[in-house]
Amino acid sequence: MTKQTKYIHIRHLDYWWGVYNIGNLKSGDISGVEFSLSNDQAGDDFYFHFDFNTLPALENILAENEFIEADSSDYPHFLEKCREIQNGALDYFIGALYYEDYHPTIKDCKLREGSLFDKKSPNSSPYYAVVFLNENQPLLPELLVKWLERLSIDFFAEGFCFAFSSIPSKEEAEKEYKDEQGVEN
Repeated sequence: MTKQTKYIHIRHLDYWWGVYNIGNLKSGDISGVEFSLSNDQAGDDFYFHFDFNTLPALENILAENEFIEADSSDYPHFLEKCREIQNGALDYFIGALYYEDYHPTIKDCKLREGSLFDKKSPNSSPYYAVVFLNENQPLLPELLVKWLERLSIDFFAEGFCFAFSSIPSKEEAEKEYKDEQGVEN
């Protein structure tokens, strides 16, 4: 049986600016990416949304005291998960799951059995996850696909193929960068 393809839609152009080393962004510095998955290349049939963060991103998050406030009841558990992933005891951990009208604690985000879709809120499955990866390499397109393929069974209880819905050329990315920055051509 052929695996179904899920399409990756990068949410922010600065990811591509980093991939192509445009402006101050460098490919070696890509430590996180926000993206959606869809069932179709156009992106009309939404499947799931992610933020993937590597170990360098996690180190920045910890240094900046971002993501979870130190006075949160989730903070000690978050720090425990950070230590475990930094020590190599975990390949990944889910830092947050988002539901339409439900906000679980970080302890509720652990996958013990089943997939992300089994983590039910009172009324629905989550639609968005923040994931921390035990990865030091820049999260370039090829590595992002490898991680998705590796985690597909854990996250969705099904193996999928993954492809980018579109990849801008370097010239297109440069034009977008100049337009965004207000730089004249």
